[in-house]
Amino acid sequence: MKNSINGVLLIFNHPLVKNAPTIMEHVKSFCRHSKFKVWKVNSELGFPKGLEELQFRCIVLHYSLFGYKPILDRKFLKYLENDGESYKTAFFQDEHRFCKTRFEFINRYKLNCVFTLVEPAYFNHT
Repeated sequence: MKNSINGVLLIFNHPLVKNAPTIMEHVKSFCRHSKFKVWKVNSELGFPKGLEELQFRCIVLHYSLFGYKPILDRKFLKYLENDGESYKTAFFQDEHRFCKTRFEFINRYKLNCVFTLVEPAYFNHT
């Protein structure tokens, strides 16, 4: 049985070398503006010990995780796949690219919400 955490797990990727400051500015904005406690995990540092024992109310997948395919190792992917209770949401950078890969990810890991720039009038557009 997992320990339930009433808060947000924010998973992001920030290399340990100098990088665009906008990534960390966006990551920090969750902590600054959320009414819930936010636990930040940099996937660049690997899967944290003990994380598999925790279940968060919400998991946010930051845009820094996504290029052509997610920058998540198999432990993170297994964690997402086995977590059926958390509300999972994702931000995608350049969401119009690699749509098939993104849709497969959304379906496989059962994301509940995707933040998008697409206007509602085009949601059902084929």
